[in-house]
Amino acid sequence: KMSKNFEGGSTHTDEAFFEFVHDLLGYAIPKFGYEWIEPPDFERTSKKIFKESFGDAIILFRTRHKEEFEERLSRVFRTESDVTIAGYSQQFCERTFKGKIPLMELIAYFAFLLDTGLFYFMLDEPEVLHQLTDETLEVFYKFVKPYFTIVGGWHALYQVAEQYVNFVNFTPSGIVSASVSEVASVSKL
Repeated sequence: KMSKNFEGGSTHTDEAFFEFVHDLLGYAIPKFGYEWIEPPDFERTSKKIFKESFGDAIILFRTRHKEEFEERLSRVFRTESDVTIAGYSQQFCERTFKGKIPLMELIAYFAFLLDTGLFYFMLDEPEVLHQLTDETLEVFYKFVKPYFTIVGGWHALYQVAEQYVNFVNFTPSGIVSASVSEVASVSKL
């Protein structure tokens, strides 16, 4: 059905962004011991642009902010409000996306999406993550479209992710700290 070597359409479209999210979750979710299964109606229409090193950066960001993500999510479920997971996601985006070049904000959003997905996998409700991935198109249109419809947007995102990993792994003595794969293996839910 879906070819790994598909040489499809432009990487500067909403479809490419949506497929990138699926590729990210397909890479990251199994690192935490769960199986990511694409929704039955998922079909690739663009060239695959996801890089595993980017997935590692998202795992690292999620691991470093795990407690913060989990505290926010547990607050939503502890309160008896009518906030749905979609509303929670929208609130997160409204608070997070502030800049005109939303690269670090997008990394935070992807880590949030991963963390929320892991929560629902833990509850044995992976279909909720499929619903959230459908809503990533709204994130694309509302917050990042102008940046990712130009040449260089993906490259810049990868560069910021690489800089983030280098920053986290740098210690004053010049010794590199734990690798992303080591962090992921000890931070399973």
